[in-house]
Amino acid sequence: MVIIRGAKDLRVESADGPSRRGLAQGVVGASDDRTGYRSRMTRTVFRGGTVFDGTGAAPAPADVVVEGDRIVDIGTGLDGDEAIDTTGRTILPGFFDCHVHVLLDTIDVWKLVNRPFSYNFYVAGQNLRKTLDAGITSIRDAGGADLGMKQAIEHGLIAGPRMQISLTMLSQTGGHGDEWLPSGV
Repeated sequence: MVIIRGAKDLRVESADGPSRRGLAQGVVGASDDRTGYRSRMTRTVFRGGTVFDGTGAAPAPADVVVEGDRIVDIGTGLDGDEAIDTTGRTILPGFFDCHVHVLLDTIDVWKLVNRPFSYNFYVAGQNLRKTLDAGITSIRDAGGADLGMKQAIEHGLIAGPRMQISLTMLSQTGGHGDEWLPSGV
């Protein structure tokens, strides 16, 4: 779920009183411990926004209820443990990016081969955070990311969108991922 126009400055109302925090911090990837699982699901209602559901229906005013990291209800007059006022904002479904390389921040091959191997993991952490902050909640890494990176997100060690991983690039013969050279090397 994505809320546009000022999502990081939304006011959150809870039983503990009002507070301010970012949407991604409050909903996506939030956990009570390092396992990535909450001991008790928090029911958060995003109240008063215009909901665009992607089905072809016109955007309409509605509330959206989220438990953990899942949307569980859409309607009007819904309740929750916390309420976030989204009046004047538009609520969208999370976006998918089907072709990313989270380990890369450049296509300069010389830079890539001259940097320490572990540096790329820090690049990935930054890229994953930026991706999530842009409203992309699911990605397919088309080459580079491995299972450890996917599990680090799932277990709450780093913030990032849900991942599908390819491990190695698929490429047509002669494409940018084809390692066969005309010389045979």
